Formats: sequence, structure tokens, C-alpha cells
Amino acid sequence: MIFDRIDQAAGYAFGPLWQQAIDFLSHLPADLAEGRHELRGEDLFAIHMGYDTREARGAVLETHEQFVDIQAVLDGAEACFWAPRQGLRVSRAYDPQKDAAFYEHPADFAARLLLAPGHFAAFFPQDAHMPCIRLQEERPLAVRKLVIKIRRSLLTPGG
Repeated sequence: MIFDRIDQAAGYAFGPLWQQAIDFLSHLPADLAEGRHELRGEDLFAIHMGYDTREARGAVLETHEQFVDIQAVLDGAEACFWAPRQGLRVSRAYDPQKDAAFYEHPADFAARLLLAPGHFAAFFPQDAHMPCIRLQEERPLAVRKLVIKIRRSLLTPGG
């Protein structure tokens, strides 16, 4: 997992697809429509969405095999829980069509991130993550978010 400021994201050397994703995130048009935006076909795309945060107990903990997620909240704020995939109990086996496996919540998460404008989190296959969580349990918060999906096999570490 990487958690950092968007203005520092170009410093991670994962090759041209990573750079294209960060360039897109760093220069979003103000009128970006909700929905899917293809940046390089099925290898690199972004999903712009809006929703209300939810309680942790009803949220899903997931991992992905084929894609790395870059998640950035554009408006609002949310908590995102993280745990290493190793040792988690699978609740729904990996589905290659959805590129997702789901897990039971552990007794304790390893980290709780605050996703707010100006920051991003990148989740790799070993990173179980549970986004979209309320910061205050008593009330939801409206969030506008961008999730960029990068085909993992096309990233070039160091490069």
C-alpha cells in the first residue's frame, strides 16, 4: 500500500501507466462526469463516483489480483481500513470477472486511513482494503471519489 499526497505521487517509479494515471488525477477537469473514463482501454481506466459513507460493520473488505487501485477522494472525506491479505479469512473466493476477493473483518485492522482531498492511496494485491467508511458513526458524509485501475502486469517497478 502507498498512502501519500497527490503532489508526491509522480515520485513513485512504476512506469508510464502509473505516470499517466497520476497525470490524469493531478489535472482533473472540473466538469468530469461520473462514470467510467478509459485512459488506455482495459489496461488503465478511472471511475468517478459519488456516494454517502457507511458504517464499517456493513462494508466489504476486498483485494484485487489483476488491477492496482489508486483511490482519491475529491470532495468530502472517508475512512479506509487496511490489513495485509495474508492470514485473513476469505468470505467470498476470488472472482476473476470482478477481479475481487472478499474477506471477513479481522479483530483489528492494521491501519485506518483518512482519505481526503489532496491525498491518495494505492492498493496492490496483498492489500486488503475497506473504503467508503463514515468518519463519525452517527452520520454519513457525501463523498466524490476517483478510483483509477491500472493493470498490475503492466507496471514496471523502478521504472
